[in-house]
Amino acid sequence: MNTPAALLRPVADLLRETAARELVPRFRNLSADDIREKAPNDLVTAADLAMEAALTPALEALLPGSTTVGEEAVAADPSVRERLQGDEWVWVIDPLDGTANFARGHEAFGSILALVHRGETYAGWIHDPLTGVMAVAAKGQGTQVNGALVRLPEPPSDLADQHAALSVRFFPGEERKRLGQLAKRFASQSPCYSAAQDYLRLLQGDSHLALFYRTLPWDHAAGVLLVEEAGGYAASPLSGKAYSPAGTDPGLLIAVREAQWQMARGMLFGD
Repeated sequence: MNTPAALLRPVADLLRETAARELVPRFRNLSADDIREKAPNDLVTAADLAMEAALTPALEALLPGSTTVGEEAVAADPSVRERLQGDEWVWVIDPLDGTANFARGHEAFGSILALVHRGETYAGWIHDPLTGVMAVAAKGQGTQVNGALVRLPEPPSDLADQHAALSVRFFPGEERKRLGQLAKRFASQSPCYSAAQDYLRLLQGDSHLALFYRTLPWDHAAGVLLVEEAGGYAASPLSGKAYSPAGTDPGLLIAVREAQWQMARGMLFGD
């Protein structure tokens, strides 16, 4: 088979081409019939469905014998997610991350892909089709943004000088309120409501920290690998466990350095 590193460029090319065909023409051009709720407060659009439908066979053709776990496929049939527990190589697809932003005409969205084997992420891609930014990583090979290797810069030593993206909306009610108050201690607190964009901001040095409650593999498998390969650190602030795309435990804190992660965890969760 092609190695994960050998797949970085062809998959990036496929992602660009498919987004240019399926996402960009539909941006700010959706009809009311193109948007629906697949669950309460969880939108899906014709763009999500078209992007995933195009990527799925193309990715499987690039890596014969592989299978896919797409966000929209899982929404239609939750048992699809069980493929992450098997022995096949699995493409994890978020065809349009930030669907609510896309549906409202906001520019904070992107596409996310990961290549997973036996619960471990071996390659990841995040693409912003409006700006053309492409971040890619293969395990043990570093992270590239637009073809250049990147290393996350050292954060400011004081959390009060750091820029954070703390997405607390899915935390339980009282915890959400508590974290919302603590978020004010950072220099700025502005999640994009698109994991794709939050990870790109970390990789481009525009933020230093991100927090999520939901740990869905299509949202985070690629991003965690990209950050870790660039020198960052990610784990559950609730359990301290490393992230696994096959896991279901809630809570994920991402930082540009492990020491900063520990400091932020202590401030936010008292550990």
